[in-house]
Amino acid sequence: MGRHRQEKDTTAFERLKNKISWFFYGLTQPVFASLRRKNKGKTSIGGARRSELIFYSLIVAIPLIQVAIFYIYVNLNSFVMAFRKYDADTSEYIWVGFTNLKDVLTEIFTGGVLQSAAINSVLVYGLNLCLLPLQVFLPYYIYKKLPGAEFFKVMLFLPSVLSTMVLGLLYISVMDIVVPELAFKWFDKDLPALLSGQAGYGRIISAWTFSAIFGFANVLMYTSAMGRIPQSIVEYAKLDGVSPLQEFFKITLPLILPTIMVYITTGIAGIFTDQVNLFTFFNSGSTVQTVGYYIFTKTLTSTGYQAYPIVAATGLIFSCVATPLMLIVRKLVMRYDPEAEF
Repeated sequence: MGRHRQEKDTTAFERLKNKISWFFYGLTQPVFASLRRKNKGKTSIGGARRSELIFYSLIVAIPLIQVAIFYIYVNLNSFVMAFRKYDADTSEYIWVGFTNLKDVLTEIFTGGVLQSAAINSVLVYGLNLCLLPLQVFLPYYIYKKLPGAEFFKVMLFLPSVLSTMVLGLLYISVMDIVVPELAFKWFDKDLPALLSGQAGYGRIISAWTFSAIFGFANVLMYTSAMGRIPQSIVEYAKLDGVSPLQEFFKITLPLILPTIMVYITTGIAGIFTDQVNLFTFFNSGSTVQTVGYYIFTKTLTSTGYQAYPIVAATGLIFSCVATPLMLIVRKLVMRYDPEAEF
């Protein structure tokens, strides 16, 4: 009997212990479940972020590598090369200090090819500025949706689709074959080839005419800027009896002036890199050159490595001229032409 009572007490003790264990188990189970949910969420979020990071890295890696190789490395190498010279005996570049820069400056200030090339580059930029009124009026014509606006929009967008070489060959055929043929047929006048038959500054003008005809990509930019002008402003102006010409000078032009100033500033940065398509028409044989054409043809026609340091020094000198000039113009633009907000 005593043994039976002892077993009964043991069973009661076990039941009490089990109840206590299950009680604490019931208290801890929600806590552990909550922790598992949090850890699971962190794992999924971390995996998603890791996948996004890998995808972003792969997308950005290629352009970053291209910038590192074709911009940073090339420009640093060009900068260093401006102070070196190629030694044909050792087939190595040797350090010569400022010798190349002195040679380039001497050619510029003593009436050499680079002096005329620099003058021609500035002349071309001036001619481009002369086109600016037409490049602004024509977008306004398209913006107002006047008759023929869609036709002009398509024709002005066409040069952005076709290759410059294709347009150049078309221009050569028209100027050298079609125009002289029409002049002889209609007016009985024998004209020389208007492009390849030109010499001296006639080549610059002929090449620039091509750029003027097919270089109206800025028209689309100005049209887009005009399209951002709120229609409420235009409607208020119409209610006040403003004519289309007054609307252009008093509303449209002031609101797109920041875009025009960007074009002028970036144009200064490209003064000494513009070839005016001279190479497209005359290959490397044009006697009248711009700085951009000079650098390009000098590099292209070089039979060895000797010309590269001079070309690098030329680019460095004209970059030192264009960069401060661009910064000064930009400062003036920011000072006298505060950006319009609309």
